[in-house]
Amino acid sequence: MDSDLSGKNIILISPKYFNYEKEIQNELEKRGAFVYFIDDRIKNNTLNKALFRLKLKEKIGKNKVIDYFKSHLENNRDRKVDYLIAIIPEGFSKEIIQYYKTQLKDTIFILYMWDSIDNRPYIIETLGFYERALTFDKNNADKYGLEFRPLFYTKSYKEIGLRKENCKYFKYDLSFIGTAHSDRYSVIKKFVHGSNNKLKTFFFFYLQNPILIVYYWIIDPMFRKVKIKDISFISLPQKEVLSVIENSFCIVDINHPKQSGLTIRTIEVLGAKRKLVTTNRDILDYDFYDSENILLIDRNNPIFDGAFFEKPYKEINKEIYNKYSLSQWIDDVLLIRNK
Repeated sequence: MDSDLSGKNIILISPKYFNYEKEIQNELEKRGAFVYFIDDRIKNNTLNKALFRLKLKEKIGKNKVIDYFKSHLENNRDRKVDYLIAIIPEGFSKEIIQYYKTQLKDTIFILYMWDSIDNRPYIIETLGFYERALTFDKNNADKYGLEFRPLFYTKSYKEIGLRKENCKYFKYDLSFIGTAHSDRYSVIKKFVHGSNNKLKTFFFFYLQNPILIVYYWIIDPMFRKVKIKDISFISLPQKEVLSVIENSFCIVDINHPKQSGLTIRTIEVLGAKRKLVTTNRDILDYDFYDSENILLIDRNNPIFDGAFFEKPYKEINKEIYNKYSLSQWIDDVLLIRNK
C-alpha cells in the first residue's frame, strides 16, 4: 500500500473514548488523509451505552440507528472512500455493515478491537465483513483468528518521555488514574500499605455515575471495600492526567481480573518513560518488558519492593520504543510499509 495517506479518504467509526478517537483522526489528517468521523453511539451517554450492552437498542430504536448510519454514508457520496476503520463498534451492527459493503464496493474495511471480544460477543458475526481485523488481545487473536496489534501511546506521552527528569525531584513516587472497577482499589491500598505509607502518592478513582456504585456493590464483593469519599464522578481533564504522569516516578495499573492484553495506560507509561507497577502477567510476553522498569505484583498478595523505587528508569531499545507509537500503529493497521 501507499507509503503515506495524502489524498486518501477514510471513514473512522468509533465511540468517543477519552479523546483517543480524536488522536487517531488528527494523526491520519496530519499525514494527508481526509477523515470523516462517525460517533458509533448516537447519543454518547451512560443510558445509551447501557442500552447497547443490554441489546435493547434493537427493540427501542433499531430504525433510528440504521437511519443514523445511512445519513452519514450519504454525506460521503461524492468521494471514493479508501478505508473504513471501525474501532470497538457497537451501533455499527451486522445489518448496517452489510449495507455499507454494498455501497462502498472498493473500500477496505478494517476492524480494531481494544476491548476483548469475550466482552462483546456480537462482534463475532461481523468478522467476515472486514478485509482486516486486529485486536490488542493476544488471546483473542489466537482464539478468533485476528491479527495481533497492541495499543499505542500518543505524542503527548512521547513528549513527557523526551523531557529528562531526576527521580528525586518527582512530586509523586506512585500514581494511579482510572475507573474504580473490580479490586483495583483494594489492591492499590494493600500495595501502598506494604511501603509503611512512605510513598508520595496520587490516586484518582473515577466512576461515570453514582448509580454504578450501587451496581458494583451488589455484583462485586471486592468493591464493597471502596470508600465513597475516594471516588470522583467527574473525570480528570487530560491536561491534568498528563501533568500527574509527568510528575510521577512510577504508575500503577491494575488490570481487570477477567482481562487479557495490555491496557492503553500501560502503553502510555511506556511512551512517557515512567516505571510501572502492574498485576498483568501478560506483560512478561512483550518485548519492552524489563524487570528494572516494570514490577509485576500478585493482586492477591501485592508485595512492596523498595529496591524497585530506588533505581531510575532504564532506557529501552529505540526500535522497540517507536514500535508502540500512534504513528506506527496506523502503519500497521493500514498495512503501510514506509520505504
